Amino acid sequence: MADRALTQYVTDLGGYSSEYGSSDTMSYVVRNILHEPKSYPRYGDFTSSCVFRTYGQWWKIAPEYQMPLLNSSSQYFTTDDFVEVILNRNVYIRNVNIFETYNPGAIVRILALNQNIMNKFSRRWFVLWESKGGVPLKVEQKSSRIFRPPIKPPPFPSKVLRIEFVHDELDYYTELDAVQIVGVTDVDVDQENVSSSPSHELMECFNRKLSLSTSSSSDNGLFDLLPGEILFAILGYLSVDELSVLAMVSYLFYESCYSSLLKVHQHLNLQPYWHRISESSLEGFTKKCKNLSSLNLSWCGVYNNFFESNLLLRLLEPGTLTRLDLACCPLSDRMFKEMLSLCLALKELNISSTKSYLSSGSLQMISTLPQLARLNLFLTSITTSCAIDITRNCTLLESINLGSCFAICSFDEVLTSIANHCHSIKHLDLWRARSLTSVGLKQLAMKARHLESLDIGWCTKVLADEGAVIELVSQCHSLKKLFLTAIRSITDRELQQLSCNCALLEQLDLLGSEGVSVDGVKTLLSRCRRMLFLDLSFCPGITRDDCASLQSLYPDCSMKQSVAN
Repeated sequence: MADRALTQYVTDLGGYSSEYGSSDTMSYVVRNILHEPKSYPRYGDFTSSCVFRTYGQWWKIAPEYQMPLLNSSSQYFTTDDFVEVILNRNVYIRNVNIFETYNPGAIVRILALNQNIMNKFSRRWFVLWESKGGVPLKVEQKSSRIFRPPIKPPPFPSKVLRIEFVHDELDYYTELDAVQIVGVTDVDVDQENVSSSPSHELMECFNRKLSLSTSSSSDNGLFDLLPGEILFAILGYLSVDELSVLAMVSYLFYESCYSSLLKVHQHLNLQPYWHRISESSLEGFTKKCKNLSSLNLSWCGVYNNFFESNLLLRLLEPGTLTRLDLACCPLSDRMFKEMLSLCLALKELNISSTKSYLSSGSLQMISTLPQLARLNLFLTSITTSCAIDITRNCTLLESINLGSCFAICSFDEVLTSIANHCHSIKHLDLWRARSLTSVGLKQLAMKARHLESLDIGWCTKVLADEGAVIELVSQCHSLKKLFLTAIRSITDRELQQLSCNCALLEQLDLLGSEGVSVDGVKTLLSRCRRMLFLDLSFCPGITRDDCASLQSLYPDCSMKQSVAN
């Protein structure tokens, strides 16, 4: 039968890791990636584009940044963001065309989902294309483009794709306009050959029993003479999947690779294997991870029953966990509550981008974690009362991310509670806290004297002429990062107070500030000598020539000014 070509634009979204915009508008939201191009071939900053939350390395050197679990499992995993897109019809994918209209070059991997696999040992995700070493391809031109990577066509029909991004090399936000898929509806494919070998599955070899026994003789060469401490030191350089292969070499390596003393089994990072991990992987981990201190399951569990398994609870049973990362995980309320009930010693919890899965009722369980110091609730369904309960009970909190938490109807009450109970607060992200006013900001200013980073970007009810920003910077002398994005009423008065009180300031976002001038910025930079990042986009009083002049005067500070469409 002749192949029938079909060209489609994506029509629906699956999961995604972050977005710049707000879910009740169409400006800079991930959903803008759907359907036909709206801006291409024009180049510039379009509100109708798909835009993620961050770019560049600025967020990774900010004071509130949470370091990833640094072990060899994550050394080749660099992805910052992802988006899953869905087609109307299943096709055998032959070409992927991605329309990039601003700062192209962040895409590092594209995968397709095989939804027809029944064998639990088979991989559901197929890599169509990936950049070498997870490093984005360098793009020199400042123009829009259609990115057409040379894909490896999957031997199965698919309608779900996942695109992954690394933002480190971006000078400003990347913007996407559309995704077009070219495929065929009929090909001759032996579906039985689609499944990958069980031996390639991430942890299946851990679950297989070696035929060697403790009484059988084996020749391990000079490794038999090696002190156990040295062998563990060597194994510490291997990743989870490398250990799984080595475990099949001999009984000595089997025992050593299963040891709970290995650092990789105390600080377990499974995010790099999100596309390969499954319920059947858990049994091996429950045997090895007896003293688990940190666990990263971010992005895992999509399109499988990983988070329905009681084996996951067995992994947490020792109660030794102090850090848990569950970003973008398809958790049920029941499983989340049961997991937290076994993790009462938690100090760090990340459940960002779980709004589609966890209800506000289940988030109430967080208030039972008295030792919590870091909490990331970005893009969750947390409510005002729940946030207040958490801040009243988790008084050791130093870092809270409440960005894009649109179910909170009174941020002033939440900030009052933070100011009254969380006396060690250092980092606070209130991105798009729509109900926040100067009242809440003044409450924070009175008591949060140790504040190092504050993001009140797009908090449009905060009015600078009411004095809250000036009061804040006059009290919080430890500030290193302050994002005032789209607070239009910021003027040179606020910059003057910043220059007098915040000598440690390193990052400042003034996007859309209508009352700042070149002289005000010069005064600020002349006194805040540690400044590394300054966004002056859409400031009417500062032209592109002004920005270039400021950049030449202060070369150590990266000046940003977005290009209007």
